[in-house]
This record gives sequence, C-alpha cells and structure tokens, in this order.
Amino acid sequence: MASSSSSNGVLGGSVDVVRFEIRRLENAVSKLVESNEALVEALEAEPDDVDFQEAVAENEGVIAKYRSQIAELEALIGVSGHAKDQVWI
Repeated sequence: MASSSSSNGVLGGSVDVVRFEIRRLENAVSKLVESNEALVEALEAEPDDVDFQEAVAENEGVIAKYRSQIAELEALIGVSGHAKDQVWI
C-alpha cells in the first residue's frame, strides 16, 4: 500500500494522527507525574531507597523527553491545527 505524503514529508497529510500522538504523550506525562508523586511520598518514608530515587530520576527524564516531543508536534501542526507546509485551496 502506497503512503501519501505532504510537502514536509512527515505528516502524510494527517493532522489527526499528530493530534492523537500529542494526546497519547500528554496522557503518558500525566501518568508519570502521578507516579512520581507517589514515589516522592514513598521516599519520605524511606529516604535511602535507591530504587525509588532512581525511578523518580528516570521518570523526570522521560517526562522532559515527552514534553519536548509534544512541543515539536504542536509546532509541526501549528496553532490552527493544520500542517504548516500544507496548502489549502
């Protein structure tokens, strides 16, 4: 099956796919933030727990990565929700 492509070669003409990915990443960030809140509470009870400390640090790295990806995707589709390089006639 041949795939369609937009002039920017990334979207394939489907802004909906990008919006879906943004929502997926936002949901993942929300879950990771919730996880970190629970881990921080656990660390208060067990401040020397290396596993909890590592999990918090790892989650923070993933959260930052996902937020960066969200920003890139939002920039890709622009404020209007249309692909930036897409021509509307």
